Amino acid sequence: MYYTDNSFNTTDVSEVVKVNSIEPTFLVPNLIEVPHKENNQDITDVNDPSKYYLTLNRSSPYTSSNSSPSTSTPNHQKYGKYKPMEWTIETILELLHTSNDGRFVLADSKTNNGSLSDDGQNTLIKLLINFLLQDNSKGSDLFFRKIATLICEVFPSEQKSVYFIPAGEGNTHAKGKLVERWTNVSRRLRSIGAIKSDN
Repeated sequence: MYYTDNSFNTTDVSEVVKVNSIEPTFLVPNLIEVPHKENNQDITDVNDPSKYYLTLNRSSPYTSSNSSPSTSTPNHQKYGKYKPMEWTIETILELLHTSNDGRFVLADSKTNNGSLSDDGQNTLIKLLINFLLQDNSKGSDLFFRKIATLICEVFPSEQKSVYFIPAGEGNTHAKGKLVERWTNVSRRLRSIGAIKSDN
């Protein structure tokens, strides 16, 4: 049985809770249904990622990496002991809707008409990099490029170059908020032995 808290306005970040079941229910983009009107107000802002979501039954991104048998296989052919990049747009959306940082980012996007403030961008990056480390994925340019692309799919007003700039003309190393956050957090964790030096 499902229930929703009707005290929330539909323009607020909404959540759906599944009762008497192990798996929670998450929200994913509703790409099929036509936006409805409520209280005679047109809420067809397609750039607001907090609107138009369908429910999806699957385990939380914070537990899936530990509970899924397919993710426990060591020594991947290409990535060694690290997991290959398997994130999708659903991964980003689940993180946004199942954490306080994520809800802040969604609210920030709504306040800024689909864009994110610098604070919103930094909060989003903190959320994603923390999960990347927790998910035992290796920080690489390939991963950062894909995450930056997914961010822009969820928040179309965002610029990919804010989050990731590959090494190339004039850049000896890759840059961007994703790279900077990963470098700082992984260095700090290595310094106290929380992760191995090759992470």
